[in-house]
Formats: sequence, C-alpha cells, structure tokens
Amino acid sequence: MIPTDHRVLFQFTDAVHGARRIDSYQELLAEFEALPDLCDR
Repeated sequence: MIPTDHRVLFQFTDAVHGARRIDSYQELLAEFEALPDLCDR
C-alpha cells in the first residue's frame, strides 16, 4: 500500500517496508472516528 505510512500490520513488526505495527484494533478506532462521514453525500 502506498503511501507506506498507511500500512498497518496486526501484531507483526515490518522493519523492511516501514509498515506500522498495532497490537490491538482498538488503536485504530480514534483514527476511524476522525474520518469524514461519506454516507451523507
């Protein structure tokens, strides 16, 4: 996935490609809630 800062790996560290590691999907909830609601368009 490009850009590389958008790559998210669950409980896996990727030192080669620079993906972001998360240990819980809870870590993503605040980011998802901050996204605009596209259903109102």
